[in-house]
Amino acid sequence: MGHEAGVTNITWSPSPEPNLLSTSSDNSIILWAPSSSSTAKDGIWVPEQRFGATAGRGLGFHGPMWSADAKSIMATGWNGGLERWTEVDKGVWEPRSGLSGHFGSVESCTWASNGDYLLSVG
Repeated sequence: MGHEAGVTNITWSPSPEPNLLSTSSDNSIILWAPSSSSTAKDGIWVPEQRFGATAGRGLGFHGPMWSADAKSIMATGWNGGLERWTEVDKGVWEPRSGLSGHFGSVESCTWASNGDYLLSVG
C-alpha cells in the first residue's frame, strides 16, 4: 500500500487536517491521511493520493513541501528539478509546470508568504 523503495522524507501538512506527505526513491510521492475507520488508539494511516514524476524525470524524489494553504505540493527530484501539483477540487490534484534550472543539488527552498512563488537555492 505504501512506497516500494526507501522513504527519503516526510512532512506534516500545515492545514488543520492531519496529513503527511512522503517522498521515496521509488519515484513517488504519497499524501497520507488517517483511515476513516481508524481510532485514536490504532493510528492507521492510508495513502489518500499518489503522485509520480512527469516528463520522464524518473530518478526519485526527496524534500516534499506544502504550500502555506496546503493546496499545492512540491518535491525536488534527484535530477535537480521540482515537480508540483495543485488541488483544484476536494481530492482532485492536477500537475503543474515543473521547474528546472539547478545543475547541482537543491540546498533549500521556501514558498513566498502569499503562496504565489517558490525560491530555491542550489
